[in-house]
Amino acid sequence: MNLTSGVILCGRKNWDGTGGNGHALEYYDETRFPLAVKLGTISPDSPADVYSYAENNEVLDPYLEKHLAHFGIDMSSMKKVRATLT
Repeated sequence: MNLTSGVILCGRKNWDGTGGNGHALEYYDETRFPLAVKLGTISPDSPADVYSYAENNEVLDPYLEKHLAHFGIDMSSMKKVRATLT
């Protein structure tokens, strides 16, 4: 989910070519909204995976709880279902 607009798209293409459509990257190229969170990694007790398309790297968002709350997502009630971006 893009943390600027709330748009939910598929993530980056897999590094090994096994999947992913790259729609989030295309969205970044169109809008320049750089941060996206992998929804399946959100939980109250560990950092979620946040990716910066501007930096082409995973980053920490110290305001993630506030950013998610803006879109009606209560981080304290979330349960992680994915381990990492990989």
